[in-house]
Amino acid sequence: MKITVRLSGWMSQLAGLRELELEVAEGAVLGEALGAVAAMLPPEARARLGRNGSLHPSVIPVLRGELAPPPAVLEPGDEIELILPGAGG
Repeated sequence: MKITVRLSGWMSQLAGLRELELEVAEGAVLGEALGAVAAMLPPEARARLGRNGSLHPSVIPVLRGELAPPPAVLEPGDEIELILPGAGG
């Protein structure tokens, strides 16, 4: 099934794109999709996304408009947004 992943901030800049489509298996979970995204990114972006299969704390995955944990099950046509919170001061 196809899903869409939207990148923002430094991820988009390092990857050279804002959006990508992934083909994932039926019943795939968010964590699997994030692993596939990481594999497609250049090494410097992949390192900043997370290490050892865990998502960096500064990257917030949003699925169907809500914060989502890595075990969330994906549905056909889902859109994942990887959001970087802004910093202020």
